[in-house]
Amino acid sequence: MDQKTTNQDDNSISGYLHSISPIKISRANNRYFNAILQVSRNEYHDTVVFAMDKHDTFSTAAKNKTPVKLKNAKKSISIRDKEDFDVQYVRDTTIEVTEVPFPHKPPQNTSTLTIQEIKSMTSRKLITRLEASVQKMDITSSTVTIRDNNCEVRSCCLADATGSITLSLWDSQIDLVEEGRTYTFTNLSTRQYNDNTTLTTTRLSTITPLHKKITVQPSTTTQTPPPTLHTVTTEITGAAITIKKQCPKCHTAQQNLTYKEKFHRCTVCKILRKGSSYITKCSGFLTILQDRQEMSLTITNSQLTKFVNIEHNVTLMDSQDIEEYFMTCGPLTLTFTEDSQILDLQTQAQQPTTPEQNVTDEELTSVIVEIPADQTLTISHTEQTDITLSPKKDPKYDTKKRKHKAV
Repeated sequence: MDQKTTNQDDNSISGYLHSISPIKISRANNRYFNAILQVSRNEYHDTVVFAMDKHDTFSTAAKNKTPVKLKNAKKSISIRDKEDFDVQYVRDTTIEVTEVPFPHKPPQNTSTLTIQEIKSMTSRKLITRLEASVQKMDITSSTVTIRDNNCEVRSCCLADATGSITLSLWDSQIDLVEEGRTYTFTNLSTRQYNDNTTLTTTRLSTITPLHKKITVQPSTTTQTPPPTLHTVTTEITGAAITIKKQCPKCHTAQQNLTYKEKFHRCTVCKILRKGSSYITKCSGFLTILQDRQEMSLTITNSQLTKFVNIEHNVTLMDSQDIEEYFMTCGPLTLTFTEDSQILDLQTQAQQPTTPEQNVTDEELTSVIVEIPADQTLTISHTEQTDITLSPKKDPKYDTKKRKHKAV
């Protein structure tokens, strides 16, 4: 941004920037990002920017609460309100620092919404804040390919005092919630599915535990029976794993990027960054023998990453490294669904142990005990070891405290 200016042009608009979105790709394959421009104390306009090189500039101005002027910006009829206008940052638009006669003030849509209010909204509306309880969570995930990226998605049912709604959780957000717990959700987005409003997380969504109880409306839906699960302990006979690397900024899938590359430049946003900083997504299937027949089981990114990262780091492995690891880690206990999706897998070493264990002589630990001068230490060993401290009968016993080692 250039030096400060206070000049006002007819084709310019000035104010504070809020709510800078990540870079998105439209259905027409055009890249853009959104913002909110505050042009007076209580007036705000939706803004769309088609200049990707200005994303950092917009983000910095919003973070630092710096007023800016958009020169040669285009105004169009608002999608939300036909009597209002939206702002478009186009090819000829420029941005510079300026001064404005009103204070910085975030949009007043940050209040907590209810599910009843959300269900009356249309598609693609921003939900800044929602407090709700996770009433039910799907046991399985689905893998969806979006712009050559394999994305994992799982649905859950949220509820508050006004109703319930379905939320779709994506990728790393899946493991942030547990059934029966209450959370604060921010930056969700509405969707329409079969004439019903649903919610989905976005790249800017946050999920934090809410340490208070909320009233939940009783569910009127019919409870579906739990799915049939199968558990076996067996060795992996085959594996086919696919790895995708994704830019952490523009989320574009990177072709031919391996973990051995120290640095890599994104093919779209052109930023050079460490190879290890790219998001790694893994999925595929494992084969086992069941009744002398080979069976294929699907494994999602969340299950694969959780299992492999116990001993390794998936970001530093290629597909064959992961495949070989599965085939050499011995018998695994796998839990999977009727449609052959793995829900849990553990090695024998990860299995829970029983509290009662036989202890061998080699496992006994030496301890140091202090014995008062007038006491005798007696150790009895039958089915268990008993240590008894009793008065000393021999008057010639040395009155100094002594240390004895008991095994």
